[in-house]
Amino acid sequence: MIGWGSQAPAQAQNLADTLKEIGSDIPVAIGLREGSASWAAAKQVGFDEGKGTLGKQDDVRAPLPCACTCACGHTRRTNPPPTR
Repeated sequence: MIGWGSQAPAQAQNLADTLKEIGSDIPVAIGLREGSASWAAAKQVGFDEGKGTLGKQDDVRAPLPCACTCACGHTRRTNPPPTR
């Protein structure tokens, strides 16, 4: 998740709890500006750099898969969509 707005704390904690409950090892990571008030709030509810669940925005983003093919046939990040 990127950001820690009004709904993010509940959504992040709910997602983390749900994934844990179903036995998934997928971590929920929060991307924020280091040292911000939001960073402190996320740490207060258990997100942490050492556990890999809190980091800078660019550090927690997952790359898009290169083999994703859209309905029009182009493959994301490997060639542009066709001109219509």
